[in-house]
Amino acid sequence: MEKFKSYFKNERAILFFAWLLIVILTLTQRLIAGVFDFNQFNLSDILKFPFSVLLIGTILLFIWVVPGFKFIIAIKANWKYLLFLIHSLVYSFAYLFFVIILYGTLIEQLNVNWIRGQVKDVFANGFHTILQNYIFLISILFAFNYFKSREQTNLAKNKIENELLKVKHNALKAKLQPHFLFNTLNSIVALIEENKNKAQKSLINLSDLLRYSMDIKPKKLISINEEIDLLKKYLSIEKSRYEDQIDVEWVFTELKGKNEKFEVPAMILQPIVENSIKHGFKNIDYKLKLVIEINLINKSVRIKNNGQSLLKKLRTNTGLQLVKQRLEYHFEDNAQFKIYQKDNWVINDINFT
Repeated sequence: MEKFKSYFKNERAILFFAWLLIVILTLTQRLIAGVFDFNQFNLSDILKFPFSVLLIGTILLFIWVVPGFKFIIAIKANWKYLLFLIHSLVYSFAYLFFVIILYGTLIEQLNVNWIRGQVKDVFANGFHTILQNYIFLISILFAFNYFKSREQTNLAKNKIENELLKVKHNALKAKLQPHFLFNTLNSIVALIEENKNKAQKSLINLSDLLRYSMDIKPKKLISINEEIDLLKKYLSIEKSRYEDQIDVEWVFTELKGKNEKFEVPAMILQPIVENSIKHGFKNIDYKLKLVIEINLINKSVRIKNNGQSLLKKLRTNTGLQLVKQRLEYHFEDNAQFKIYQKDNWVINDINFT
C-alpha cells in the first residue's frame, strides 16, 4: 500500500498514467466513431496506432515536455509564457510527425500520399486534440510544481518556527533558573544559622530542583505526579525555613478507575507557590495556610492562601509572568492562568483545556 501511494507522489509516474489514460480514451473514441475499417485492418493493425501514440507520446513527455517545463518555469521574466506557446507548438508538430511515421511503418502504409492524407486529416479534425493533451500534461506539472513549492515553504516555515520556539524557550529558561535560584538560596541562607541539618537537607533538595530545571527541553511536558514531586521538594525547603508558620494542605480530585493523561510544563507551579508564600506573609501575624488543589478530572490546578489580600491594582512579578509565558509557549490559547481574591483567599487558577 505504501509503495502504491509513493507512485502518486512521483510526477513521472503520474504523467505516464495520465498519458496512458489519454491513449486509452483516444482508442475508445476512435472505435466508437468507427474510424477504423475492420474490413481493411485487422485487430493487430488497429492496436498499432495506440502503441505508436503511447510510445511517441511517452518519449516526447520525458525528453521534451518535462525538461522544457522545468527550464521555462525557472525563468522569472513575463515573456516565459511566450516560450510555453513555442514549446507547445514544437511538441504538437513533433508528436504529429513521429506518430505518423511510426504508425505508417508498422502497418506498411508509409508513402507520400498516405502521409499527406494523414496530415490533412489531423489538421482538419484533430490538431486541437494534440494541443489539449499538451495543456493537460502541463497542468499536471504546474500542479506538482505548486504543491512541491508549498511543501518546501511549509518545511522552511516549520524549521524557522521550531528555531524560534527553541530561542524563546531558552530565553524563558534563562529567566527561570536565576530567579528561582536566587530566591531559594536566600531562604537557605536564612536557615543556616538556625538549623544546619535542615539547611543541608534543603541544599540537597535545591540541587535536585536545579538539575531538573536545567534539563527542561523545548515542548517537553511532564506528568502532574512528577510536577507534584518537584513542588514537594521546593515546599520542604520553605517548610524548613518557616516551620510552624506555614501549613500546606493537598487536595486531590480524581475519578476512580479512570486514568486521564494530565501533563504540565516542568516546574510551572513552583513560581505560583513561591509568590503565594512571599506575598502571603506580608503584614500578617498568623499562620499562613496554603491549599493546593489538583483536579485530575477537569485538568486544573488551584493554589490558594489566606495571607495578605491582593492589592486593588495587581502587579504581576517576574515569577507569574514566566508562568503565563510558559503556558502560552506550550498551549497557546488552550491554557488559562488567573489570580484573584475571593473572601479571605488569594486564588491562583490554571485550567488546561
